[in-house]
Amino acid sequence: MFVPALTIFESDTKIVFCPDNHPELGEDANRDAISIESGDDGQDPIVQEVDVRHLSGDRWKRTLKRAYNVLGIIKLVRGYYVVYAAEVTLIGPLGPNSVRVFRIDRVALEPVHRARAARGAERKQERRLVKEIERHMSNGSFYFSPDADITRSLRAQALDKDENQFNRDFMWNYDIAQLFLRKPVLRQYVLPVICGYFGVEHFDIPAGDPTKSPKRITIALISRRGTGRVGVRFHSRGINSHGHVSNYVETEQVLVFGEYTCSYTIVRGSIPIYWEQPHSSNVQYYPKIQVNRNIARNLPAMQLHMEGVYKSYGGRITMVSLVDQDGPRESDLSASFGLHAYLLRAVMGEKADETFKYVAFDYHTHCKRPNYDEGIEKLLEDLWPELCRQGFSCFGPAGQTMSLQSGSFRVNCVDCLDRTNVVQSEIALLALVRQLGHLKLFHRKDMDKKASYLRSFM
Repeated sequence: MFVPALTIFESDTKIVFCPDNHPELGEDANRDAISIESGDDGQDPIVQEVDVRHLSGDRWKRTLKRAYNVLGIIKLVRGYYVVYAAEVTLIGPLGPNSVRVFRIDRVALEPVHRARAARGAERKQERRLVKEIERHMSNGSFYFSPDADITRSLRAQALDKDENQFNRDFMWNYDIAQLFLRKPVLRQYVLPVICGYFGVEHFDIPAGDPTKSPKRITIALISRRGTGRVGVRFHSRGINSHGHVSNYVETEQVLVFGEYTCSYTIVRGSIPIYWEQPHSSNVQYYPKIQVNRNIARNLPAMQLHMEGVYKSYGGRITMVSLVDQDGPRESDLSASFGLHAYLLRAVMGEKADETFKYVAFDYHTHCKRPNYDEGIEKLLEDLWPELCRQGFSCFGPAGQTMSLQSGSFRVNCVDCLDRTNVVQSEIALLALVRQLGHLKLFHRKDMDKKASYLRSFM
């Protein structure tokens, strides 16, 4: 896999991204470089792999700019720009194969087009767009890896080992990378980028025998935000006609111990019906929730969404709704979700049982202080059979598949934030306890469903 370290060379009509082991263009340079040339009359740029020894006749200028990943090419007002990662931070490495994951700290845009005359307003608009794109993509929530496809979970990679089968639902540079992805020889220069989070922590598990050293484990958390329905809070809610929901995030918890790797995946997403929180110029702290469209429009979209999630995770999806069932703010939305889940089961018939299960849990009522422990324990007891049914993915030496997760939890509140975070964390702790037990890192007496032993040292 291509190592993301490139120096940028420019001429009047071309940009070349050249690996750092080729400090200058000329006789000693090798072929591993990519040339991007402006097209004629507004056509797409010409992207090709080149032998840089043939470029020495052009009037080249070596810049001080370095690229660690070429994200793609985007068209703005005056022409095309190459989008690339200008500053990155190494996160990891992770796993037996020491997979490197980089966080993008700064994104830059480099113009491909020839300079041409433009009105002042046009230049101003272009500068604003460039600045906004660079600012948005430099917020520290974008990641890539030169060693592995991080758009897909370990389970998905085990089922399809084709390294070029990126999951476009989580690949945020898929559209702007098309000029590279269409040609197999160019794919190595563009690494898929996810939006979300990637973190790695190391822990010591106390040994049962006090005379023995603790056992070191590594835990990684990977959150992949979906690309299907993107938008900020209040502006993007519910579902669209393609079955995509707002705030859709796949979170994968990876446990590494020696040559063994375990993975558990859980998802979140906005309530999968048409609803919104419209707000006017009069700022409201909590705009009123409105459920839109009728059952005939909502059910097909919801069915499309649930069948897609089921297909992705290969087993029954347990929908856990944490929305308030009483009170003026959320009760109508909760009731509508429950009604549509009931009707969807009727529409799908026997297929419904294997596709999804609906669990409504009023988080604010049951987990109100000081009753949090009692309330969350009740929910986890209800979810425990589903967690055992799903299992988890486990891989042994040389990546041997020992087991694969079947199904997942789909958790939501209104914003898919605080309440969802808490419940997903509790479910993930239970999954981690089961994985540690499978690897014989826990004694039987420690494997209680509350995971209190695990919390004691994490």
